[in-house]
Amino acid sequence: MNELPVITTERICLRRFTMDDAEGLRSLLGDEDVMRYSVIGSLSAERIITHLHGWIAHYQEHGFGIWAVIFDNQLIGFCGVDWKIVDNNPQIQLSYRFNKQFWGKKLAYEAASAVCEYAFQRLGIKRIICLIDPENDRSIALALRLGMQFSHETLYLGHVRKIYYRSEE
Repeated sequence: MNELPVITTERICLRRFTMDDAEGLRSLLGDEDVMRYSVIGSLSAERIITHLHGWIAHYQEHGFGIWAVIFDNQLIGFCGVDWKIVDNNPQIQLSYRFNKQFWGKKLAYEAASAVCEYAFQRLGIKRIICLIDPENDRSIALALRLGMQFSHETLYLGHVRKIYYRSEE
């Protein structure tokens, strides 16, 4: 598979994760506020390592995945696309999370826009979904700003989620 490229935007850099990022992810994935709408909740240090292994394996298997989002040489979040089984079908899902101090700065939009552009134009992906907690107004607003449309509600890993999607032909 191709190496996951580094993507640079006006303010951020998206790069592949390495195991060296485990400590930097603690303030993100271990934060209950950040992980409030996640189906898995906040993660222990051990589960963060497991997550990193999964993301790295996804790169190696599929040639794309979840990028580390870097701002001012600091890991501030993640954003990327990966395969999920949703409604018994394989889907490409856009995922993102950012440290609280970076909320409201439009960095999630900047990262997600770059990821979607890469996925559609470079990978040839035709459809991307977001699985969003019905109470997560900020993520719903971001999905709409990215040009996504509401599809339906579903049960995903035991949690009700709204599915938003964007297709490119």
